[in-house]
Amino acid sequence: MSALIRASIKKRARGVFTYIGDRYDDGRRDLKISFDQQFINAVKDNPSCIVGLSALLTTTMAAMEETVKAIKEASPETKTIIGGAPITQSFAEKIGADIYSQDPQDAVDFLNSIAA
Repeated sequence: MSALIRASIKKRARGVFTYIGDRYDDGRRDLKISFDQQFINAVKDNPSCIVGLSALLTTTMAAMEETVKAIKEASPETKTIIGGAPITQSFAEKIGADIYSQDPQDAVDFLNSIAA
């Protein structure tokens, strides 16, 4: 693998995490992936990243608040964008998220606008 490809992969690295108590279905099996020190280390190592969080159920909203707080404590310059069915602009403001997205396309449009 060329150094250019490795650098590109590293620049575009992504992770899938869910909130503790939530489940992620990858189509084959349910995965339980907890928010942990590995995630915080990745944020610290990439302070200019933008972390996107989504909640489909109100039961995960408290964990979203804890996650945003942990991100801001570990790396204050890291931006967070949140959205999902139960999420509102006022909730985003309340928990200290930087950006609220009303739907996935809104998030994509925002990310494209800052990448240009």
